[in-house]
Amino acid sequence: MTEDYLLDLIARQRIETVLIDYCAHLDRMDLAALGALFTTDCRVIYGDSPALRSEGRAALETSLARMWRWQRTAHHLSNVRIRFQGDATAEAESCVLAWHEAPDGHTATLYGRYIDRLVQRQGHWLIAERRMEMNGSDSGFRLPLPPAPRASPPAGWQVPEGLD
Repeated sequence: MTEDYLLDLIARQRIETVLIDYCAHLDRMDLAALGALFTTDCRVIYGDSPALRSEGRAALETSLARMWRWQRTAHHLSNVRIRFQGDATAEAESCVLAWHEAPDGHTATLYGRYIDRLVQRQGHWLIAERRMEMNGSDSGFRLPLPPAPRASPPAGWQVPEGLD
């Protein structure tokens, strides 16, 4: 193995740790620790509503205080893909399964993607920009999030018989 290959693996692991730590800090509602994963001038877009957009770390922490409305949450990250754009910038795409339980016991689950741009500053990877797209949700989740892009079926395609 070359030194460049090992450095690439280390950077990928560090970026993945940032993405996973985001989920852990959000579930624990440690908003200061969560905010520290972002640049001070970050841009975060969870949806089209102004209430779901943040410019800057402090605004992000304030915005995510809305999550206190849930009694418990569980955010699970998977399928992390990282593409480097030079030595100190990377793009990451990951899937998230997010379960939420309200104080009255009703639950809401969503399936989505985080699209991130990360930068390396002083040896640490930080999220500079995050956008969320929704692949789906159950009936308990009512917040409108932008749908993830998906190709349309080819012209003339029909649902195979016996499948719903």
